[in-house]
Amino acid sequence: ILEWVGMVAEIATSVSTLLIALVGFVWSSRQRRTIEYNKGRTLLKEAASRVDMEYAMDVFKDRSFDKKFAMGEGDYHQIFSNSIQFPREAWHRQCRSQLMVFLETIRPVCHLLADKSTVVEGTLDPVLFPFRLALSAMADFWSPSGGLKSPCNDDHRNFIQTKYGDKHEWALLCQALKNVGLEGRLNSPHSDFGHESKDDTANLAV
Repeated sequence: ILEWVGMVAEIATSVSTLLIALVGFVWSSRQRRTIEYNKGRTLLKEAASRVDMEYAMDVFKDRSFDKKFAMGEGDYHQIFSNSIQFPREAWHRQCRSQLMVFLETIRPVCHLLADKSTVVEGTLDPVLFPFRLALSAMADFWSPSGGLKSPCNDDHRNFIQTKYGDKHEWALLCQALKNVGLEGRLNSPHSDFGHESKDDTANLAV
């Protein structure tokens, strides 16, 4: 009987040890996921906070630059045209240079969203507020809807797109738009540069 009791006690001890290890593993896994989630949220918030939202709102939505230059079709042609190597006015050149800065500020967000989309809390995630507002302004310029009109044409779209990067980079941007409810709003005017955004995003290897 004593031998039997000893065996039962030994089995009970083994089971208890196994349960403790299992609980520890589950807890550790949850901890790692929480740490990874919080890290992703922090990175996303930091990247989004650096988006040059003011430039996008001014140039793409309010059609002005530097709070003092009203922009018309001729100005957009000077700034966003591959056929013009050196824009006419100094402020045109400054606006073109600032476009490059703006595009670089949205790139980290696009890459993070491609890699860490699981940390996004819906299309209205407050962390993405600057990115969402900037890209919404750009989308209204690129492909206006709801009766809005825009001076943007295919020449402007091609200029912005080629300045941003290659086909893969643009596909990442188009994929990121899904996270802020703007899917399809920045489709390319050129079929050889990702016009079919669904094909581009479906074939991404990230």
